[in-house]
Amino acid sequence: MLNLEALQCDSAETEGCLTEGQIRTAHAIYSGVRDEEGRVLSPGVMPGGEAEDEWLFWVVGTPGTPPATELMGTGNIQNLYHRKPNYQVDQFDLVRDREELARETSSIDVPEGSFEGFRNRGGKLIVYQGWNDFPIRPQSMLDYMARAEELGGIMDDFARVYMVPGMLHCAGGPGAWVADYVGPMVDWVEEGQAPEEIIGAHTGVSRWFEALAVMGASWTMALPEVGREGNGVRRFTRPICPYPKVAKYEGPGDVREAESFICTEDQG
Repeated sequence: MLNLEALQCDSAETEGCLTEGQIRTAHAIYSGVRDEEGRVLSPGVMPGGEAEDEWLFWVVGTPGTPPATELMGTGNIQNLYHRKPNYQVDQFDLVRDREELARETSSIDVPEGSFEGFRNRGGKLIVYQGWNDFPIRPQSMLDYMARAEELGGIMDDFARVYMVPGMLHCAGGPGAWVADYVGPMVDWVEEGQAPEEIIGAHTGVSRWFEALAVMGASWTMALPEVGREGNGVRRFTRPICPYPKVAKYEGPGDVREAESFICTEDQG
């Protein structure tokens, strides 16, 4: 558990600490939204990516510019409640109004469902997700895939999920976020070679906006290029493991090299 209370300002502090209200906000960000019984309605954010500028965009904002969660959330909620023209967004309750919001967004939300038909047609699926993604909470994606498996059966024969430690929203972050997912998909579809670990790299591009700028518009093709070039500095490589496996250092090799790690479900 995060000991956020240790960061609370005392009576003499004004910088480098958090107010009581800020600590409550931080708890809400990390713990997620829970109902009165303690059930998780919306998962929280994993700690670890706060120093990158994705948090400036989504959470903190910059001088003169509110965070995107405020700009997008306020407008979206008001638009969704168009049937209530006098509705004020400050009346919205994260727990109480959640079911009503779900009804209003049902036409644009991803419906739950089985992948059985996709499997029967010979489809292959690779999903990758950053553990430190802020707007798309990683646990939400894992819960969605778990429900799909409950509906359609075991998915290991046609689906792989790769959880990338330290990756932000699609790109950037302190982890080995640069990887080629297209090549393994081609090998799987054309050669029948199911992917296991995929090698990721961190090459000096950490900041979210910088990573997005490097990738440009054709980001799926640009990912391998970022891995080869970046800032000209290859910091480290890691195996990105199929969930629920994680990369574990086996030694005695270089901790910056992927070959010094194995994918295992043993996190001890």
